[in-house]
Amino acid sequence: MAKNYQLENIKIVEMLESDLELLLSWRSHPDAYIFFKSQKGPLRWSEHFNFWHNRKNRVDFIIFFKESKRWRKVGSINLSRLETELPEIGIIIGEMTLHGNGIGTKALSLGLEWLKDAGYKKALAVINTKNEASKKIFSKNGFEKKHKIDVWEEYTKNL
Repeated sequence: MAKNYQLENIKIVEMLESDLELLLSWRSHPDAYIFFKSQKGPLRWSEHFNFWHNRKNRVDFIIFFKESKRWRKVGSINLSRLETELPEIGIIIGEMTLHGNGIGTKALSLGLEWLKDAGYKKALAVINTKNEASKKIFSKNGFEKKHKIDVWEEYTKNL
């Protein structure tokens, strides 16, 4: 049986194909994709669907938030480059009204726990220099800035 990655009001569950429509809507919001490295506008369903089915060395999780005794989907975490010793972690809180409530910080800690349980010793985050919210979330989880390349900052954390 798989380990349950959960805190009091936050949990992450491996993403299913049935979550793709919701993920597409989150990733297509201009306040989100403005900070993405490889996405410059709203996604098309076909490219999103094809990416999902062709992804390698990656696992994606849905972030659930418990509010008023009900769990609801509010974002996602992706863990990529799993074939390397330095996997990359990314996060999006798609429910914009929940930004600033600590959900991202807690969910990120669960993603890091998964990496540690999988035997990784270190993690990487690549963050747009203008994305102050992400920099704050990753710093709260112990990431340290290592490099800046153009508009991207690389942060790492020992697990």
